[in-house]
Amino acid sequence: MFPLTTPSEYICLYDHGYFKYFDQFKDRLLAIAKGMYQRLKARNQILILRLPAPSDCGAPLEMALDGHADFVQVIEELCTLINYPNPKDPSWQTLFLPCVAHNLLDDYWPISS
Repeated sequence: MFPLTTPSEYICLYDHGYFKYFDQFKDRLLAIAKGMYQRLKARNQILILRLPAPSDCGAPLEMALDGHADFVQVIEELCTLINYPNPKDPSWQTLFLPCVAHNLLDDYWPISS
């Protein structure tokens, strides 16, 4: 399996302190990912008769995270911890969304366990 997180996404997460503070956010982010995986798993077993692969989950996980209250709060907390201006600015969520989604799938697959 090839990693979904691109080198530039990994650098973005690293440079912005995501890994340093990840343990504070891990449970909330994985709860969102697990919910998405369970919904996708149920749909896939009906429609295509197989479990979803990580590559099937990138876009659905991004959609699940996008605007989710816990994801918004995590990004606001991260921006506050690293002293970024305007931590409530939605552009931070846009920046981190694909990076976080891909990293969760790479590091915590299978997401259901």
